[in-house]
Parts: sequence; structure tokens; C-alpha cells
Amino acid sequence: MALASANVCGILFMISAQMTYSLASSTLRDKAHDVTLLQSQQLGGAVRFKDDAGIAQRVDEMVLLGGEDLVNVGVFGADGMLLAEAGNAFSLDLAPLVENVIAQGTVGFALNDMVVGVPIFAQADAPAIGVLVTEWSTARVLAAINEELAKELVMVAAILLAILAVAGVVFRKAIARPITALADRTISIADGNLSDAVPCQGRADEIGATARNLETLRAALQVAEEAREQASFQ
Repeated sequence: MALASANVCGILFMISAQMTYSLASSTLRDKAHDVTLLQSQQLGGAVRFKDDAGIAQRVDEMVLLGGEDLVNVGVFGADGMLLAEAGNAFSLDLAPLVENVIAQGTVGFALNDMVVGVPIFAQADAPAIGVLVTEWSTARVLAAINEELAKELVMVAAILLAILAVAGVVFRKAIARPITALADRTISIADGNLSDAVPCQGRADEIGATARNLETLRAALQVAEEAREQASFQ
């Protein structure tokens, strides 16, 4: 029972951890999409008029807005040329993503949806004039989750130890002590003590059955011993 409880607790903990990771990643993906989409809408004028200073300022503002989760920002023209960037170097070749976003005029994703490409439009119903690409990292989110899960794991371990300790006490009382008592009584019968009844006969388990069988043997030996003693006096 204790081992079963430990297994259940372990499985539940793993399921909880997996669900937490999945939810955190999904939340960050939604944030990445929403922030990138919003900022792309504000870049239309600067990209259209090739305002390099305005583009660079918007990119720097995005880095601050995204916080630790946003690691890279890049703005590309309709020809695929890089107009401005901030953060670290992108971890993959962005050319296919940029080309696809320009051609389709829709949002594109890469690297488990942690790289988002959003078309930049000068006006509605017009071809895209550029692409805003952002790369996001789950490192901070997962580190925070791992810290919380570590605390929960300590609590789970403490609960399991308590369960095992209680199970040990119950085992000693329910199994170990009765077996020890039967073993001691068997030895005393072998030593010739036939007067005392065998303990644990009232139990409904195997220990009780063994005790009753031993009591039958003890009673038979006692009768035989009494008969032997009576015959010796005749």
C-alpha cells in the first residue's frame, strides 16, 4: 500500500510538472505573438519611409517591453535585407521565414513557435513592405517553474517518508509482532511448555490460520503428554 501510494504521488507530480511546463510555454507563445503583432503595426510608417532612426528606436523599445523573455528582434525589408536588430544573434537562418511571411502576408513561426515573424504593412490591403521577427526564450519561465517544482518535490518527498514511516509502524503491529509471537510460542512448545494457548487465533488471515493449526498441535501434544504421565503412574 505504501509503495502504491508512493507511485501514485510520483505519477501525479510528473503529470503536474508536464502540465505546468506546457501551460507556461503556451502562455509565452501567446505573448510572443501578441507583442510582435502589436509592434509590427507601429513600424509601418518608419519602414515605408526608410526611417532608420525610427526603426532602431522602435526595436530598442521592443527589447525593453519584452523583458528577459525577448532575446532577439530584427526588422527586415521586403527584399529580405536586415534593416535593424537588437539583442543576441538569432539562433537560426531567418531567410526562409522572412520570405514566407512576405509572400503569404501572414504570421509565420519557427523554433517551436518561439520565433515569430509578422508582416509589416504601410496600409491595409497592400502588400507587405517588411517583416518584424522576434525570438523568445523559455529559460526564465522554466527556471522559475523548476524552482517551484523543487519546493513541491521536497514536500512530496516528506509526505512519502511520512507514509512509509506509518506503514512501517502498521506492518510491525499487524504482521511482524504476531509472527514473532507465534515463533516464540512454537519454540516454547518444542521446549515442553504445553499449558499456555497459542496467541493470535482470532485473526482472520493466514497468521490466524497458522495459529489455530499450531493450537491444534499443542492441544494434541498436551493430551498425549497427560496420557503418558497417567500411564507412568500405573
